[in-house]
Amino acid sequence: MLKKGFIGLLAAALITSGTLAYGSSTAESLNPPMPPGNAGGYMGLSALPNFLNSFTNPGLIAKTFDSSGKITAVAGCKSMKDPACSTANFFQATTLFDFCPTAADTNCIQSLQASKSDGTKLDVNLGDSFPGPRSLDYTGDPALKLPGGATTHLVHIPGAKHASGDLYLVVVNPQSTKQNYGGVNDSVFSTSMQAAIFAVSITQGNYETWPLSTKLSDYTGWDNPRVGVGGGAYQFAGCIMNDANLCAVPEAIPTDISFKLDIKVNYSLLPWFSGRITNSNVSITSLDGDNQLFSVEANPVRVPAIAHWTKKTDLPQPLVDYYNSLPKPLGGQIPVGGPGSFAEIEAKDPSTWSLLRNLTAYDEGYMQEFLLWLPVLGDKADAVQTMWSVRSMNGSGNECINGSAGVTGFVSTNATQYIEGPPSFDSASGTLNYKVAAPHYESDGTTVFKGTYDLAINSKAARCLYKFSNAPVKATIEVVSADGKDQVASTVVTEHDGWLYLRAAGFTFSNPLIKVKLSQDAPAPAPTPSASPTPTVEATPTPSASPVTTTPAPKPTVAAQKKSTIVCVKGKSTKSVTAVKPTCPTGYKKK
Repeated sequence: MLKKGFIGLLAAALITSGTLAYGSSTAESLNPPMPPGNAGGYMGLSALPNFLNSFTNPGLIAKTFDSSGKITAVAGCKSMKDPACSTANFFQATTLFDFCPTAADTNCIQSLQASKSDGTKLDVNLGDSFPGPRSLDYTGDPALKLPGGATTHLVHIPGAKHASGDLYLVVVNPQSTKQNYGGVNDSVFSTSMQAAIFAVSITQGNYETWPLSTKLSDYTGWDNPRVGVGGGAYQFAGCIMNDANLCAVPEAIPTDISFKLDIKVNYSLLPWFSGRITNSNVSITSLDGDNQLFSVEANPVRVPAIAHWTKKTDLPQPLVDYYNSLPKPLGGQIPVGGPGSFAEIEAKDPSTWSLLRNLTAYDEGYMQEFLLWLPVLGDKADAVQTMWSVRSMNGSGNECINGSAGVTGFVSTNATQYIEGPPSFDSASGTLNYKVAAPHYESDGTTVFKGTYDLAINSKAARCLYKFSNAPVKATIEVVSADGKDQVASTVVTEHDGWLYLRAAGFTFSNPLIKVKLSQDAPAPAPTPSASPTPTVEATPTPSASPVTTTPAPKPTVAAQKKSTIVCVKGKSTKSVTAVKPTCPTGYKKK
């Protein structure tokens, strides 16, 4: 019998789920697979927060580079002992974690829990294995810290129903690399982390499994073939994940349900994580050996999504100038009248091809591109999707932010676009700054979209950054619009279990800047020892002298800020919220 609200080791969950009820879909998938009428001369923008183009089918790809850095061969491997990969010097792998079969296993999902806003735990029941076998499934290598695995399990959460039922899919899809050339000789794989929880419906049909490419020509067009992995994405079918016959289509996930995901790994996690969640609690626990337990508990968020086509002739000049400034080929071309390489397509008349720009990364370049598109989009979303996801990312050059070991921080927002990485530290103002961007309006063009921002930073890292003592830390959050005006937003600041948690909510877009400033009360000055009293000689008063009374000048009156504090509770968790009009975070109730 499963513990209520918990699905743990696979071996402890040998239950029969029966046949899945494959109902009709009211999917959140939003894709612009082809321009209107499959015509040429269009430019498209795809910014999809539900990671439809970020999750990749499992596969182990071996590349061979010569001494000049030119890629000369590509092969798919069933394992690191596969003879086809014996001469390769660069390896890229993607995998899929399943629920842990036993307590001794690692690189797997240890547990999934779900609870209502009042803290009530919900039943989580193991469902069918999913997906079926695919062509490039491979075996991992624990000695090289290469995760293996190619399937997971669907789960049922009866108390968290969505439009198509109670079916959910947990996707933990890390990426791994190992390089042995060019002066680099990695002894083990370096592996990232990417995980999400989806409400799904299952549709039946004939689907392309999009295996990772083993064609050399698919990699020679990349500026850096060490980065690119040809094919492999769940493209255009609207599937979060699929095999040849079944497709998991995303549905709107209930945002009032809190999900807790525990993932067990045998490799070191990168120092920072980003996410599409809110009200988050994050922890890293060292286990036996090199194993670590990564735990995230949070609510899903609603994120504006973009899937938009427009004629190239209608693009504003700043956007045209931006694309003309980028190195060619731009990538993503959709030719009309037959296939061709990137270079071949761009050599043709631009009216014969259309181009889809996929914003799957979060950096300054993509941020600039997105902001240039906002006027074309009418500053409104094409849809608003729900999401619960986390992904690892590198730190910064700041040794305090980057951290010497373990996880330093976690940042999450419901913005369409953001700068991936920890907040940048402005030493002049003493603030941690974070850039976000999204359409001002939801898809109806009238509802103003409201933003959320969550920052969890290791207390030691925060104190290192500001040279603070171990005394309590205070924090303020400021949201500044592009025009320099401060916005009114509710904020929450708490510190517990070695982490400092900050949250801002209720601000508006298009591209505000979020500033976090930490402070600490100065230590009380040490008392000065009093000097020995000087003997006094009583003098005879002069009769005509009048006593002089000195009245201290009154202190200036400072108008009290009209803020109040309320206490909010969710189960055993308590948070204090201070604002002009304080409101409890999602999932919390006023005490």
